Amino acid sequence: MLEIAINLEEKVDTYIKKYHEDLALDQISAKDWQSLHSLKENLQPFYRATLMTQGDKGLLYESLYNMDILMKFLGRNINEKTNRKTNEKSDIQRRSKYALEVLIKYRNLMRTESPYYIAAIALHPSYRLKYFETWPPSERDEVYSKLQELWAQYKELPLFSQPVSVVETLKKKDKAKSPKDIYDTIREEIDQCGSSVPTDDEWELFQQESRVKIDYSPITWWLKPEQQSRWPCLAHMAIDILSIPAMSDEPERIFSRSRRTISWERSRLKKGSIQQLECLKSWFIEGLI
Repeated sequence: MLEIAINLEEKVDTYIKKYHEDLALDQISAKDWQSLHSLKENLQPFYRATLMTQGDKGLLYESLYNMDILMKFLGRNINEKTNRKTNEKSDIQRRSKYALEVLIKYRNLMRTESPYYIAAIALHPSYRLKYFETWPPSERDEVYSKLQELWAQYKELPLFSQPVSVVETLKKKDKAKSPKDIYDTIREEIDQCGSSVPTDDEWELFQQESRVKIDYSPITWWLKPEQQSRWPCLAHMAIDILSIPAMSDEPERIFSRSRRTISWERSRLKKGSIQQLECLKSWFIEGLI
């Protein structure tokens, strides 16, 4: 609605001037329009972050990653120069301060309550443990400890068999290039790329290697035969964790689609049949069949 109003700014102004007397209490001044433009600009990174974490492409590593992007963006807003005449902070600075407090609260919960958010980043070939080097030392130590505990559970598990060549089936969808904005700038700043100590531990070896910049799903990278054979235990852990969706919107859509599948005429369908139908539907939507 905000974007529509801004796109129709000239027409809205014309309408208000035409019915000035009737809309005396609902005038939009030049200062109001300026505030709306500023609000739209400051909501843009949140819009982008939501798009990056929703749907079946929103993998778990995007959750904490986008939290860090938004925290950095809000921090920049707060550190903007105050009004020289009044020495007061702008409305956006005050809003950013409150938003940052809430964001820090939930980011800390994600970091401390579950190891899977940080593990998803550490297992991404483009990020790995180097991602956490800019975090405070106390947080880094906690992250390394939790990840070692999680890896200890996986490296004792029996190896699973090589999957059928799934990589050839997974199709990378081309994305239309859009102009770079503040979200893209901060995302690039967080992406920083590669001393290694001799070891035969898969986790340590993976983390010591230079980061590999990929522009497709990390699951596809881990499903490649060369990664499966080189990191058999770690690949098991990576696929388990990276397969967790960042948001629940896609599972909710599956429930909605299932309701259309189970019509009144098909109410006696068994759960196995419904699962198979929904699986086929999902594959068809993704272009896998």
